Amino acid sequence: MAQLCGRTVGNLPQLRDATTAGRDPMLTIVRSNTIEALSEALAEQLLADVREGRVADPLAPQDVLVSNNAMSRWLALRLSEALDPAGGGICANVAFHFGGRYLAERIVRLADGPPGGGDDWQPEQLRWQIAAAIVALAETAAAAALGPDELGLWAPLLRLWGEEDAAALISRSRLQLLMELADSFDQYALHRTAMVQRWLKGTDQDGCAEPLAPQDRWQAALYRRLQQVIDAATPTERLEQVRQRLRQDQWLREEGQRNGPLRVFCLSGLPSPYLDLLAAMAETGVRALEFYVLTPSQQPWSDIQERHALLAQPDALRDYDGLLRANGHRLLASLGQSMATSLRRLDQLGASLLQAGVTVLSKDRFIPGDGNQSLAQRSAGSVAGAKRTPVAAAPAGQTLLGRLKDDLRLLRNRDPLSLDPDLLPQPVDHQDHSIAVLSCAGDLRQVESLRQWLLRLLDEQPDLQPRDLLVMTPDVPTFAPLLRAVFEQPAGQGPSLPVRTTDRSLRLLDPLVDLAFRLLELSSDRLERTTVLELLQHSLLCRRFGLREQDHQSMDQLLDAMGVHWGLDGAHRQALGAPADEAHTWRWGMARLALALALDDPHGAGLQVDRLPAAGSWQGVAAACSRGELGPFAVRLLELLDGVLEAIAALAHPRTCCQWDSTLMGRLRRLVAEQDLAGDSLMALNEALEPLRQRASRSCGLDLDAAAVRRLMQDGIRDRQGGYGHHSGAITLSALEPMRSIPHRVVALLGMDEQRLPRREPRSGFDLIARAPQPGDRDRRQEDKALLLEALLASRGWLVATYNGSDPRTGDALNPAAPLADLITALERGFHRADTPDQPLTRSLVFDMPLLPGDPGQLNDAALPGSYDTDHLEAARALQGSDPVPPLWPAGFVLPAVPGDGAAGAAAVEQGTAARPLLLLEELQRFFDDPFRALLQAMGAAPLQRPRDGGSQDDDELDGLALWKLERQLLPLLQRLQPAEALTARWTLPLQQRGLLPPGAVAEVLLERPLARLTQLTSREQALLAQRQPCSHELNHRGIRFNLQGNLDGLVLAAEDSFRLQLDSARLKPKRLLRSWIEHLLLNAAGEGEMAMPSLLLCRGTSDNKPRLCRLPRLPQQAAADGLETLLEQRSLGLRHPLACDSTMAWEALRRQARDEDGGGRGSLSALLGNIGPADISDTISPSWALLHPDRADQAERWISSEPVRLLATDLFGPLRDLLAGGEAGLT
Repeated sequence: MAQLCGRTVGNLPQLRDATTAGRDPMLTIVRSNTIEALSEALAEQLLADVREGRVADPLAPQDVLVSNNAMSRWLALRLSEALDPAGGGICANVAFHFGGRYLAERIVRLADGPPGGGDDWQPEQLRWQIAAAIVALAETAAAAALGPDELGLWAPLLRLWGEEDAAALISRSRLQLLMELADSFDQYALHRTAMVQRWLKGTDQDGCAEPLAPQDRWQAALYRRLQQVIDAATPTERLEQVRQRLRQDQWLREEGQRNGPLRVFCLSGLPSPYLDLLAAMAETGVRALEFYVLTPSQQPWSDIQERHALLAQPDALRDYDGLLRANGHRLLASLGQSMATSLRRLDQLGASLLQAGVTVLSKDRFIPGDGNQSLAQRSAGSVAGAKRTPVAAAPAGQTLLGRLKDDLRLLRNRDPLSLDPDLLPQPVDHQDHSIAVLSCAGDLRQVESLRQWLLRLLDEQPDLQPRDLLVMTPDVPTFAPLLRAVFEQPAGQGPSLPVRTTDRSLRLLDPLVDLAFRLLELSSDRLERTTVLELLQHSLLCRRFGLREQDHQSMDQLLDAMGVHWGLDGAHRQALGAPADEAHTWRWGMARLALALALDDPHGAGLQVDRLPAAGSWQGVAAACSRGELGPFAVRLLELLDGVLEAIAALAHPRTCCQWDSTLMGRLRRLVAEQDLAGDSLMALNEALEPLRQRASRSCGLDLDAAAVRRLMQDGIRDRQGGYGHHSGAITLSALEPMRSIPHRVVALLGMDEQRLPRREPRSGFDLIARAPQPGDRDRRQEDKALLLEALLASRGWLVATYNGSDPRTGDALNPAAPLADLITALERGFHRADTPDQPLTRSLVFDMPLLPGDPGQLNDAALPGSYDTDHLEAARALQGSDPVPPLWPAGFVLPAVPGDGAAGAAAVEQGTAARPLLLLEELQRFFDDPFRALLQAMGAAPLQRPRDGGSQDDDELDGLALWKLERQLLPLLQRLQPAEALTARWTLPLQQRGLLPPGAVAEVLLERPLARLTQLTSREQALLAQRQPCSHELNHRGIRFNLQGNLDGLVLAAEDSFRLQLDSARLKPKRLLRSWIEHLLLNAAGEGEMAMPSLLLCRGTSDNKPRLCRLPRLPQQAAADGLETLLEQRSLGLRHPLACDSTMAWEALRRQARDEDGGGRGSLSALLGNIGPADISDTISPSWALLHPDRADQAERWISSEPVRLLATDLFGPLRDLLAGGEAGLT
């Protein structure tokens, strides 16, 4: 038997040390529980090879196989440090390769296969060969040229292919089928080599050598058909050819000596054919192998004798799992199955080489504790010595994390029922938070809680820096924007933590790639207004067509005026199953906008009775608006719309790969500026288009639709997203993937929910490997479980995990991910609190985080991290009552006063040294409509817009805004045209032409309800007017600070009973009532003699649609002037400082105050106020108020009853409330 140099090879039994053999080892296995120790061993080996002349060509690159980009970059940095301890080292001439890709290419090259990407057996090319074969079968079947036996054989495959599209058309679903078939056949060749060999010999058997089921026989037949059409050896045939070449070709041995050993660094899960290739290379002396293996245990994973004989048994892998679970550490048994499988397969590789007479060397470098000790002090022996690191006891005072790692290293399976005193649970300091689990309510709370926890660590550890923190999550798309928003705080709003996301999609990084994807997505979309608007606001498009960010709001308003709902044109709508009507499509809307550039629409602001209905229209199309309402960018917007819609229409048609490449690039050149279609952006786009171009170069005659092209482009950018930016100086956010746990002092795991981990890997129903898995097959669920074990090994000081412990909507309890639950269970059974041994460790391990970041419980609980944000502290104090009214605005920040404001301004006006500035009535009313929006505009900030989705509605329905616009148009017509039938017959078409009514007969149906409501209003108006005609009058109030001027209409002048009547189709709400109250104050403050009069407001009721009449009595002139001055003073203050509330919230505050006084009974004042107030508390909160009062957004219910709101409510509505309470004003 061959000699073994060293003590053990992984789990192999101890053999006699025989270093006198005099031969260099062909297989070297270095094991450690830290990646740093493995990297140091690799650096030593590289130096030793150069110094001792083991590499014939010193300029030949040294090949190192790794799993991903992150590992290669980290390893290059570590090697540069290890090669020169002074800090000036450079890692050069080391070639890092992805393990599977490198070995696959090596097999193809040794088997004289086609170079580059021309191998038709690679999945990226095999899918197209499968497509050609299926298309030929489908066309033959359609021509009834298949016999009964053949038709029965291929029927399952043809059903999967489908018959809804043309046989040669590759849709997204068909492309997905092709990709799954190609991947399955590739996996068959790697993991079921014997099965594929039997297929090629004509024997239809599965991986267990059992006959294939009738519905699966088509797979073997398809594989044989592919062998006939592909002019290259199959993967299984190549493996046999490679074995023969390795035994026969002397130049391969010479090449291996020139290049040096092939080093495999922390790479697990290699398929059996690849391991066989490596074994053949070592056995034939072609190339030496070095494996650097990360393993948590320094001992074999179970105390089993005769392991060498066990490995030789046929069911060794299955039995090994059971023995490990019975005798090994419980955490390794639950989380380490995939890692154990890789280690056992490496053991089998070593055993086979030993039996072949190959020298094998084993070296161990295990670090006790949490792995944060100095490697220079802990490493024992050198490459030549090849000695095992001595087992070190855990140092005194070690953290929970370090003790757990030591237990894994020494396989100490602690249990309260153990008879061994050394295996009983150990005490842990209750302040030891080296392992912490945060139970939260929702993804946002996970991020907020993690931020507070990390801030606490940074505060308590002065030498800890953001670069020492690694955050990993199984759901990067969800948590990446949350992490950036929560961690990176603006200046002055709390501590800011920089974040660098490594797994960034190329689509998010490059706007040109994103634009290409958006165009392809919209080519198969309904083209609703909101989705197209998002595309029109793309940065590249705006730059090309000269549109600024300030134009976005005007762009939205113009699209609203165009009346577009969805659909490119009538033909596009018909293709989607809707009537082929042009109305409300993009082409129709563009025609209306273009007509507005040349034609004025007299009916734009409202239909005019004295104008013909056809005025403002041409060939059945009405102008979108008047020329005066168009901004200077209207022409550019039309050019942009035309270019974008043309591109979308062109991309909607299927075409070949070659045609897709030229068409997409041509459209982008028309839409993007030349400087944006160059440099890195162009390179990124070329990478995305590479799968198309590869197939185009081979003259593929199949047509692809846009969805299939988009799927291919996703494959093209997949390799570019991930593994970059681990060493940026900021906190690293990375995907939770195998071997991505780069060592950091703090490792945090976000989103460890049972819904997210282990991940459900969708497998096709025809996959024979998934149906009958065998030991050694890749198991995604077991790999996901091993991720927590890898994160545990990568953490050098602290491990923090968060999960959703309760549903944020329902409050239902939720479980952590299965791996995290296994970790908690292992810690509970192996450790207990030192202060309370009878209490479970859970109290100092799992923390229930409060529902809100400003919860007083988080600040009062010493175990929780507290808060490092002043606004959270203020909110907590407010909830506790210690500070019920925190400041509304940053201390000392006040905007400059408006002209004439303040005591100095008022004095200057009184002394005649300054003129009273003019203020229009509409300006005062618009301020109180939304005082917070007005303040934002005064600050120069962009006004906050409420989200609208007007583009998704169907043409046969009207949303609230469309109905309001329609009623605003109908009301003046109905006041002059009676009866309603005359209005319907004459004005339906003009309303349809302007997009206010849908086309067809449905317009008359939709007109019925608004006409009925408006008829009730106008009938009551006519009764009140009694044949009198109202007039308008301009009024001017010379106030203390302003001259308030406004034109009031609806004045009914008579000798005895003059009054003002306002008619509005909207519902009677506080905002509308305040507008009328301001006009009523101006009417009575500026009116002289007969001009002082009562006001009547006729609207629809809040809870129903019945007419409601609000009566406001005549006021004394001084009282009206005082009321106006109070409102003007509030406006002056509100333009410099945010008011406590708006009119809706103020009215609700008065209603609640009245309810507290009168009990809210029927006929009471509070009941009367409730007929006008909002129906729900959420209706009182405006977006602008929430933006300017972020600390009160979650406390609106309590804030309404606060003193500042009550004081402002009294200023706004106090006199009106008194009039309603006294019966002088009323609502009927």
